[in-house]
Amino acid sequence: MSWTFGKAIDILPRHRALWEELHEAVDRHVLLDFEFVQRLVQYFGSGHTLCGVANRSDMRGMVLVERVRPGMWQTFQPSQAPIGAILLARQGDSVASLRALIRHLPGCALSLGVMQQDPAWTTLHGVENDEIAERVAYMPTARLSVPVDFAGYWKTRSRNLVHNLSRQRRRISEQGGRLQLVIEREPEQIVQGVREYGELESRGWKAQGGTALSADNAQGHFYSDVLTHFSAHGEAVVYRLKMADRTVAIDLGLERRGMLVLLKTTHDETLEGLSPGLLLHEEIVRALSAEGRIRTVEFYGRTRDWHKKLTDDVREMFHLNLSRYPWLGRLQRSIREFRAARAARKVDESGPERGKQQTATT
Repeated sequence: MSWTFGKAIDILPRHRALWEELHEAVDRHVLLDFEFVQRLVQYFGSGHTLCGVANRSDMRGMVLVERVRPGMWQTFQPSQAPIGAILLARQGDSVASLRALIRHLPGCALSLGVMQQDPAWTTLHGVENDEIAERVAYMPTARLSVPVDFAGYWKTRSRNLVHNLSRQRRRISEQGGRLQLVIEREPEQIVQGVREYGELESRGWKAQGGTALSADNAQGHFYSDVLTHFSAHGEAVVYRLKMADRTVAIDLGLERRGMLVLLKTTHDETLEGLSPGLLLHEEIVRALSAEGRIRTVEFYGRTRDWHKKLTDDVREMFHLNLSRYPWLGRLQRSIREFRAARAARKVDESGPERGKQQTATT
């Protein structure tokens, strides 16, 4: 049997050496590091989270999966994981590995969703041309190449952005305030940074939806644990923007091999007339440019307007839908296309009527 499966909490540690060997294929990307992935399983996995292992000379790989409903599986994908947890040997045959993977999933698996793949780092190559696979656009994500000359870079940004942030800085200065970027890397500073991040986010809109990080929930424990571990290797950082003694914005990040991944960002939403998040990121880029150690900043997340203010480098992440049988894949695509067409027709049909209603009420 090419792929075997067991509970991830037990199987993943046993095959650490294989994961780390496969991890080299993606240049040891920090978000696919064994320590990061293991903590995802520890804090957000369950007894239903499985680890698949293929360790033959002609087929080598590892994957974390969960069953979403009978016959249908997808890669383990908590919201804290920007990239789907699957690694295949680059020298292997991706198509053969994935065909074998879906056949050996427990029960009679009909489909597998390989979620959130980054085209710049994925180990899945050429699979979308196979009859059992469908590549589906997931979301655009932004990346910033750190400029060597910050002043020159800043001149390429929109006039409105540069003017607005300059005006905000001037107003803060006129009121006797001062902005300061604080960069923290020591373990005890990291723990305090995560706690302060939670306090700031818990006062914002995420608290109303119950998704805010706090020092006492699973998210807070996860990020504190992850960042503390990586800080021991000089790979974790907390950026805080302070105004006087008040923290107004925080970023949590991981660094490796010239790449900074900003995991989480938040700011004080009570400040009127200020853009603390943008002010923080301006300061971060300025500091990185002066330091010269980090080459790229990855934002990982759906591209927002504030990302576009800082960079024009956007790429599309993707899902890969795998079907056990080609006919099943074709059927599923036909159903999705039918539903999309029907939804589009409903929008078209309701458009004129909505227009009449708007006209009548104006």
